[in-house]
Amino acid sequence: MFKDAGTEADEVSFAFALPIIGLDDWRNLLSQKFEPPRRSYAESAKVVFDFVRERDSAVADNVQRISRKVVGADDEVKRPAIQEHPMPNGRGRLSFKVGLPPESSEECVLVFDALLNNAKSSGAAFHVEVEGKEVFVRILSGGEQVPVEISLKEWHGREVAICWGVDALKDPAYDWATWVALRVLVRPVVVR
Repeated sequence: MFKDAGTEADEVSFAFALPIIGLDDWRNLLSQKFEPPRRSYAESAKVVFDFVRERDSAVADNVQRISRKVVGADDEVKRPAIQEHPMPNGRGRLSFKVGLPPESSEECVLVFDALLNNAKSSGAAFHVEVEGKEVFVRILSGGEQVPVEISLKEWHGREVAICWGVDALKDPAYDWATWVALRVLVRPVVVR
């Protein structure tokens, strides 16, 4: 078969497979068997601060390991992420200093997906703080992913501490807490 592939003899060599896959010939094989690709990920707002790109400026506390990753389905554009593996006890923290733009007619938001990317995890608590104020708290099950958007209007024009925290809930096994495409954006206000 390998020797005949791409030659005039390939149809004869591969003919044995047609009844196995339920076809009479090789026409339209791909278009009949596969779903169309998913829509690509694209950012439509101005990125003010990209936490993955600025990872080296962060201060880590009570964390076993922090690493940059790219995540997403095989047929999608992969998105950058930071994985934070917490210690068995207490909250692991990854803190950044971020300068926010002054108040304007546009909205300033913190956007990310919280992902506990291993289905074997017994669960972990995700926390986000801005200037010590908790703005997001969620316990995720293994394999769960949640998109999040938080307004930063309260802190316009200031330099703020933004902290990404993960608590293993006393069992850090498989707790690769992943913060996906975490960034501060400025975009036109959407009236709903």
